[in-house]
Amino acid sequence: MADDPSDVPSDPISLLFRLGLGPWCTPLKGKIPVLDAWQSLPAADEATVREWYEAGYNLGVRTGARSGLVAIDDDQPRHGGGPYKAPPTGLIAESPTGGRHYYYRCPSPAPHNSVSLLAPRVDVRGEGGQTVVPPSVHPVERMPYRWVSAGEPAPFPADALPVARAISVDMSRATNSANTNGAGYANTALVREVGSVRIATEGTRNDTLNRAAFNLGQLVAGGALIADTVRAELLAAASIAGLPESEAAKTIRSGMTAGYERPRSAPASARANASSIAPAGASASTSVSAEPAADILVPGSHIIDGGEYVEQGHHKFAEDVLRSIAPGALYRRAATLGEIHDGQFGPTPVHRLRTIIDGSVRLVASKAPAKAGDDPDVVFRPCNRDYASVVLEYGQTRGRVRDLIHLAAHPVCLAPDFAPAHPGWNADHGVYLACESVPDALPLDEARAVLEDLVADFPFQAEADRANFFGLLLTPILRPAIDEPVPMHLIGSSIERTGKTKLAEIVLGVAIAGRRTPAMQLGEREEEREKRILSVLLRGQGLLHLDNLRDFIDSPALASLLTSSEYQGRLLGQSAAPTIPNGLTVVGTGNNVHATGEIAKRIVPIRLLPASEAPETRTDFRHPDLLGYVTAARYRVLGALLGLIAHWRAQGRPLVTGGFGGFERWTAVVGGIMRATGHSEWLTNMGEWRGTADDSGEEHRSLALAWVAKYGHGWTAASLIYDLAAEMDLYGWLDSAKTDRARRRVFAVRVLNRLAGRVIAGCRVESDGVGSQRRVRMDIPSTNPQARSL
Repeated sequence: MADDPSDVPSDPISLLFRLGLGPWCTPLKGKIPVLDAWQSLPAADEATVREWYEAGYNLGVRTGARSGLVAIDDDQPRHGGGPYKAPPTGLIAESPTGGRHYYYRCPSPAPHNSVSLLAPRVDVRGEGGQTVVPPSVHPVERMPYRWVSAGEPAPFPADALPVARAISVDMSRATNSANTNGAGYANTALVREVGSVRIATEGTRNDTLNRAAFNLGQLVAGGALIADTVRAELLAAASIAGLPESEAAKTIRSGMTAGYERPRSAPASARANASSIAPAGASASTSVSAEPAADILVPGSHIIDGGEYVEQGHHKFAEDVLRSIAPGALYRRAATLGEIHDGQFGPTPVHRLRTIIDGSVRLVASKAPAKAGDDPDVVFRPCNRDYASVVLEYGQTRGRVRDLIHLAAHPVCLAPDFAPAHPGWNADHGVYLACESVPDALPLDEARAVLEDLVADFPFQAEADRANFFGLLLTPILRPAIDEPVPMHLIGSSIERTGKTKLAEIVLGVAIAGRRTPAMQLGEREEEREKRILSVLLRGQGLLHLDNLRDFIDSPALASLLTSSEYQGRLLGQSAAPTIPNGLTVVGTGNNVHATGEIAKRIVPIRLLPASEAPETRTDFRHPDLLGYVTAARYRVLGALLGLIAHWRAQGRPLVTGGFGGFERWTAVVGGIMRATGHSEWLTNMGEWRGTADDSGEEHRSLALAWVAKYGHGWTAASLIYDLAAEMDLYGWLDSAKTDRARRRVFAVRVLNRLAGRVIAGCRVESDGVGSQRRVRMDIPSTNPQARSL
């Protein structure tokens, strides 16, 4: 054998077989194996390995007892350290990044794979592992690996054996010998999850890595994958994505540990052992996995194998691309293709989609060869804006993309039995749970004590208000299972500085979602309100805080949101009018807030009543650092809320009927939980709220009587009716408008528009004309028994 790189023969495949490595080679896409059950396949012949190489695949050599090789993988130079002082051996390869693979003869029993046990960034590739060998090309540097020394491998050093055979604590619960049954399915999952990590962008990398670790950890626990292999591949992918190794290692450990709790194996249809080795491009009946990074023809005309002429249309192209992109890389919501980042959904722009496509597939054009009898010329085509636009437009309504209905960063329950969703993608419900774990449900007595302590510093006016707040805390957790409209909760008080905003932003937001509840001003213009609401819905935001509400709520857009399972309107900056699933839980805050009858019937009151006229001077708080307290207690609070739900489920899920028209299912479920857990005061203050919410009734009647007395039943200019109302000092909320013109406009919208067609003081209000030409009259007394009356 050659002992010096200068003696290496020009044919790299022949060298692999001269070194005894060739029979144990496996084809790789980058660094990832693409064959079914590659760990247990028989030895390959030289012709097969050559076909893999000439088809464009990288080559990896299997390590462990079958090949008789163990490798020490030194990656310190790439991170500014080393090189590692590996024990002497005659077979050494070098990566374009400066790292080295030192090969040794395998001892018996063979050590398993391990990461950073010999030294930081120095790994062992043993049983069930593989290393990339020359002449493969590094997937990032685009430069080939090379042989430093092509001699005999030395025996694996005895002093390194105890360390190499040690299994790290965090992986001790998982098997290190994968069951080959269903290995094709598992390997394809490995390829796709690792691929999704490699192309993850800054801000999405940890979430993507955690999801991949969780999903693959499930397969490890089910015996379909090897724990150390999964960890090593995820670490390599995270490094390519730009994550620091220490941060990536913690995320992988957390995700895989959570995955071990929910083991899964390949579906029955995927459980088939590989029986042969086939080169890339073989038919579907061969053992090559349906790995996602396939060659896909770009739109246009092509000549393929055998001289066949084919045409690739836009729809077929887009379908092929979407089928090859890793599941979970893209989601579809409201006819919008996008990604999940930091627990929220965001549209994917064309330039970003180009990166995802190039990282997932290889776009090619195939044309007739220059010389008759040769294979067609296959030319790589980087994804351009036009190709990405085709995929983007197609994927908005079609193609294999996950349809995202509900997104949450906190535990949620799913129909029909209200069991908690598991972290990650819940395919049957279209729910993505962007949290690492779900806390255990607390026993009822402990759960009640935790919730009481949570709100101990807030001066609720009555027990009903406290119970209503607990119902609010439950609502976002139950939202996907209820899947019908839920009412708005209004935290109100007669004076400022009573803790309304803290209750909404910190106690609700931090306890449920782990962050302050996003606040939104309702705005003045209805079109603006509609677009703001749509923007919040598109992001998949679960909580919305309408902060600093003025003294009177009147908004058709808000009324529609509170009564619709889906919401349609125009997004900011767009002409499209998408229909978006409504999973929002809305809470408002304000002082002395009133509402139209239409809105008041959609609100649950939570009233605070301070014990002094200057609540800002209060110092006797149980939890002075409220934010710190709620942040630390969040896991227990969520466990307490799940405890209330668990107790209700154990009681047979009793429901409450009636009491809140338009929100029957919400009333039935939340009411059932509240009653079953001893919160009988829930909603008992609704009658009082509705009686005081809309106090304009008497003002309307007073205006009508003065109107008839002064102007009779004839047509009168609307401006004169405004002057009359101002003279009588009615509708004090008009003073919030800064100019006389603005007050007249608001009066027309909130008084005259609402009175038009109604019977008041025995007369029907009629309206005619618009703007300055508008006129109104009090028509003759109505005899219609169906007429509405104040």
